[in-house]
Amino acid sequence: MASPQSSGVNPKYKKRYRVGNWQAYERGGRVKPATPRPQQWIDFSIGRTNFWLSSTLNVQGSIRVALVLGGQDAKTHYQLLLQEKDQIEEEIDEELLWHELLNRKQSQIRLQNEGVDPRDRALIA
Repeated sequence: MASPQSSGVNPKYKKRYRVGNWQAYERGGRVKPATPRPQQWIDFSIGRTNFWLSSTLNVQGSIRVALVLGGQDAKTHYQLLLQEKDQIEEEIDEELLWHELLNRKQSQIRLQNEGVDPRDRALIA
C-alpha cells in the first residue's frame, strides 16, 4: 500500500492506510490489539490490569512501542522496573527510554526506532 505522506492526500485514504497497518498486527501475535482505528497508534492488552503496550507508527520513518503503566500504583511499578533497568536492557539488547511522567497518572518505558519504514510488512511478521 502506498504511503499517504503528502499533505494533499485524501484524508479518507490516510484512514484506510492506518487501519490496514493495524489490521496486519492482528494476525498471529501474542498480545491482543484493540480494534484497529484510523489513527497512528494502537494499544495492546497484555493480560495484566493497568499494564498495556502502545504502538505508534509514523510514515515519516519511526516506530515506537511503549509499556504503559497506569493506575494508582503506576509510579511504584515504574520504580520497581527502573531498579532492574540494566538487566532489562541487557536481556532485550536495546536501550530503552524511561519516562516516569511525574505530572501524569501514567509512566512509560519506550523502545523507539528511527529511520524505518512502517509500511515494510517484514517488520510486522
